[in-house]
Amino acid sequence: MAAKSLRPVAAVRRVVKCLSEHLGERAFVSREDPIQLGAASEPEPGVIVAVPSETEYEDHHPTPAELLLIIEVAESSAAGDRNREPVLYARARVVQYGILNLCTNELEDYRDPGPDGYRSRQTYQAEQSFNLVAFPDVQVEVADLIPLKYQ
Repeated sequence: MAAKSLRPVAAVRRVVKCLSEHLGERAFVSREDPIQLGAASEPEPGVIVAVPSETEYEDHHPTPAELLLIIEVAESSAAGDRNREPVLYARARVVQYGILNLCTNELEDYRDPGPDGYRSRQTYQAEQSFNLVAFPDVQVEVADLIPLKYQ
């Protein structure tokens, strides 16, 4: 297995830290753990936000009904993340999907899942913020997700 680049690893850590600080006990935030999309589909997205679980998902992987947000961190794989994952997650009815693009320091925000993909896509620059579908009162600064060294 090839070693992971430091930049996306640092970004995943920042995303988890930021979302955990914003959401506290309101949600379960995890990184690079499997999710259960179907009998033969267990992707491992960069970061997930799921409904709280008393067992903290020790007894099963989060399912689409439990997933509130998925964020992939992309340094060189943005095209793949943009072409495959949105359709996969939208078909599973995951309410919000994001790609933190480290090449452009932008967050691509996908909402309103449908059978052919997400019906809404918005791109936010580093100096902008976005809210969470599941928690509309939570505003996240895109810059807070990007490792400081690369801002």
